[in-house]
Amino acid sequence: MCVFLVSLPLRYRIARLTGDESVQRPAIADHPRTIACAQLIEQGVENLPFHGFDSLESILKIFGEHGIDRNDPYYQMVYRQVESLNQSKPQLYRGLTKPGLILDELRAGGAMLIRAAILARAGVEDEAAIKNEIAEALDLFIGLVAIKHKDELVMPYKNKFIVRSGVFLPSYYHLVILAYTQSWRSWENITQVRQAVTNLCRLALPHTLIKFGSQLVAPASLNERHWMSPREIHYDSEKAMWIERIILLLRAGIAGEALLKIIEGFAPSIPGQWAKDIRNSHFFLKWGAYSGVALEPDWKSRERKQIDLWFRQRQIDLLLGKG
Repeated sequence: MCVFLVSLPLRYRIARLTGDESVQRPAIADHPRTIACAQLIEQGVENLPFHGFDSLESILKIFGEHGIDRNDPYYQMVYRQVESLNQSKPQLYRGLTKPGLILDELRAGGAMLIRAAILARAGVEDEAAIKNEIAEALDLFIGLVAIKHKDELVMPYKNKFIVRSGVFLPSYYHLVILAYTQSWRSWENITQVRQAVTNLCRLALPHTLIKFGSQLVAPASLNERHWMSPREIHYDSEKAMWIERIILLLRAGIAGEALLKIIEGFAPSIPGQWAKDIRNSHFFLKWGAYSGVALEPDWKSRERKQIDLWFRQRQIDLLLGKG
């Protein structure tokens, strides 16, 4: 008889949701995903990519989501390396290449913004560079409040869409920064950013690239065109993005009433319907810059998949205020 047992990080995260302190905090040795991160770190943090899979960015994201103590020596090695990076250090662009430079210039999610978002996830807020990125995130979101039509922001280009010249849009990393910081949260700011998010939902921008000379660059997408229509999402990658970005919106407290109703009505479907529908689990199980939702090491059993997705549903419920 097979006994089903979820991984310690998932049990720990579920216990934290309910205020149960009886489940011990996971150690790196308690999960194959965090063990793999430690093996990468042992090869030298200075040798790792900054961005992408198996990177400084993904390791700290994994450690945070899997409940690893921030004082753990492996956590600290990666954190200190990210903290030490600046525009004069080549490692900052490893994994980004030329777009890392271009996107910083275009206020669209380059290396310095990513560094700020990584540190914000790790609980840092008082560094000057992070404060600057918080101000930038607010400026970019609030700038959308008065937009009447998507044509003001984007335009067709060949068989794609590009951002209009002189237009700057918030990215995934701006949302991360607002979700994990507190200093910006005045009533006025929350109200304005919530209005901006409501307008983004109405505009439902298509997937948009940035034209830089003859080059088309893909910014870190908010994926807002799917926020209001989760039942219409077909691709597993976009299901994973919907869950993560909705959690970020709720953490930041910037989802408007219409979106909140959509989320509340759909969340119960996540462990049931999506457990049946998801065929390519890579986007849930492989943690990188823009992927990674599952805490279980694999979804070979139906039970593992369902309880992993149930945890995200429960997380969303609590962020909605449903105890």
